[in-house]
Amino acid sequence: MDCAITTSSLQRKFGDFTAVDQLDLTVDAGSFLSNNFLNNCFAWEGSGAKHYFLCPVKLRHVLLGKNIAVWVFNAALFIISMATWFAVAPLPSPGTLANGVLIFATALLLLAMGGNLVSIYYPVARNPAAFMSSPSQMGLLTGMLSMLASVLLCGLTLLLPAMFGLAAWQPLFMALLLCVLAVIHFQLLGVVSRIWAGRGEDFLQAVRKPV
Repeated sequence: MDCAITTSSLQRKFGDFTAVDQLDLTVDAGSFLSNNFLNNCFAWEGSGAKHYFLCPVKLRHVLLGKNIAVWVFNAALFIISMATWFAVAPLPSPGTLANGVLIFATALLLLAMGGNLVSIYYPVARNPAAFMSSPSQMGLLTGMLSMLASVLLCGLTLLLPAMFGLAAWQPLFMALLLCVLAVIHFQLLGVVSRIWAGRGEDFLQAVRKPV
């Protein structure tokens, strides 16, 4: 499943206000593999998942480590994609580029927030020998809902300042949104880790049965 947000020369006018001016960036939000890495992040753990409950590392740090790995991977893809894009297209304005980067980061953060919970409640074990086996259906649904949430949140965050003639402040508003979501994410890590600890046996049973 390739999820991408592409906006080409998007302009929305409200009287004298322009919400987004010449935004021409492609934000790659994931792929078929990212669905497992984000929304079913213990897919290939198998019986090894029991060590998470035995080692001295906190469960919230395990979840954070999974998230950071996906963020770094997608950040590398984003940089490569943008470098390729800018090699054949003119550079956007600094504000447009900043908005694009912040939208990308916000989408990844929301996907991680939903994915952590789904990975605990609806883990689907995968067989490494059957790499293309069926993905987690709940994971696919969560991924789509997270993307919808990111589109709505980012759209409103870009639109509101533009409606009041503050389009130049859009990156600042996007950065504030990202900071608020980051705080919520780190708070939820503790909640999700406690849920994970409470349903450890059901979780381990699920990840031991590859589809």
